[in-house]
Amino acid sequence: MNYLSDLKKLLSIPSVYDSSTITPNTPYGKAIQKALDFMQDLAILNGFETNTYDGHAISIQLGHQCERIDVVSHLDVVQASDDWESDPFDPIIKDGRIIARGTQDMKSLALLMFYVLRDIKRENIVLRRQVRLVYGADEERTMKDIEHYIKIEGEPDFAFTPDGYFPLSIGEKGAIMWLVKGECDSEITINGGIQCNVVSPICIVEVPIKYLERINEMKNTGVFDINVITDKSIELVFNGIASHASKPELGVNANVEALKFLSSITDSQTIKSLYQTFQSSYGEGCNIQVQTSEMGNLTLNLGILKIVNQKVYCEVDCRYPIHAQSDKMTHKLQNKLSPLLVSCPYDAKPSLHSMESPYIKTLLETYKKWSNEDLTPIVSGGVSYSKVMKNCVAFGPMRLDEESLAHQKNESIELDYLNSLFSVYKNAIISLANQGE
Repeated sequence: MNYLSDLKKLLSIPSVYDSSTITPNTPYGKAIQKALDFMQDLAILNGFETNTYDGHAISIQLGHQCERIDVVSHLDVVQASDDWESDPFDPIIKDGRIIARGTQDMKSLALLMFYVLRDIKRENIVLRRQVRLVYGADEERTMKDIEHYIKIEGEPDFAFTPDGYFPLSIGEKGAIMWLVKGECDSEITINGGIQCNVVSPICIVEVPIKYLERINEMKNTGVFDINVITDKSIELVFNGIASHASKPELGVNANVEALKFLSSITDSQTIKSLYQTFQSSYGEGCNIQVQTSEMGNLTLNLGILKIVNQKVYCEVDCRYPIHAQSDKMTHKLQNKLSPLLVSCPYDAKPSLHSMESPYIKTLLETYKKWSNEDLTPIVSGGVSYSKVMKNCVAFGPMRLDEESLAHQKNESIELDYLNSLFSVYKNAIISLANQGE
């Protein structure tokens, strides 16, 4: 059994949420279930006890349950855009890096945690607490997978997820998803974005032919290609740069670029209002901007933008610091976008853990010994399972000076670095399981 060979197999599973293949036993689709099955089969082959949770998650246990340490990973990934240089679900190795969707976020580490636990088991290392690897299936959307797991198993005494930055994330910004729906006063058709929490890399617009002259006059002011012209319409393709919604400065939002251009060629108040609201990635367009010393800036991302048959549908991602009030932000957004209707189906509040936690001190000391760096914990703009587990923090694997490729094209991770991570996670798990002895 070989880590790299298993990693390629896991990365080749296109474990993106798929509503068309949902069944009572596969609540997030068959591809995600295939990834869960892969990890469970691997565990059973190596003599581990496993549990399943109605297609929401699986767990792999080592040791008897008294107190419990959970190591929580997710096997679902975001959809890949069409501008990859290689097939995102056919892993390749180039320049010492493995390239595929999910390499950074987060299948490489999910599998590494299994190999770490397998090593601990083979060496018969005594653990005072049970260690449980938990693999979820819907982290990228709702996190109802781990909510379901907790309802059955209860909260662990402590948990970490290898889905962040070193030395660890002592807290996370809040995360909101807003839906915007209503009527549009324009016959223009828009289909933009790939997922709410991804800065949109593409937006396709169909404009009536009557706008052709105006488009030709303004074509030097927009970042788009004229794709198809018929006797009735013109198709425009706006290209952006994908990035994680919590880091909009790393991307270019094609949806916003499309709205900007369309605002200059049409009198549509709906389009102008959407552009004015979302033109800033930091909330100034709807007066919800916030900056704090503890958690930094609020961020705002128009991830999905659809206008079809004069009906508007948008999915908006917002990451907000601890002093912001989500109900007031929702009210301001509604006032700005009226008569469109704004709803808030998802609101994960900000989290901030205590530096006095003995488990957190253990993780920081483990990292310090491994890296010879005495770094201060960070506050993350990302959303990890620490949002739904009370005693969970994100612990690595990214270095603070490393570019995040999560949710971006050509996502990859350095193989030598992956190999080096084995020891820090092995020591972390053993130390947490035996902390206090």
